[in-house]
Amino acid sequence: MGVVNMIVESREETILKIEEHFCQQITDLFENNLHYEAHSFYLEFVVDGEEPEEWFFISDLTNV
Repeated sequence: MGVVNMIVESREETILKIEEHFCQQITDLFENNLHYEAHSFYLEFVVDGEEPEEWFFISDLTNV
């Protein structure tokens, strides 16, 4: 597997983890009758009412 394929696979795994995390957080909030908070969390994730289809990754700038 080439480096580019590894990077793409790693990004796809990261996106999947982010989506799973957001889904679980919204579910937990909703199940705890925190509907306003769940909706607010949802609004942080969606773009113009749609789940994002494109993601932007930047390089680690910690030591720049």
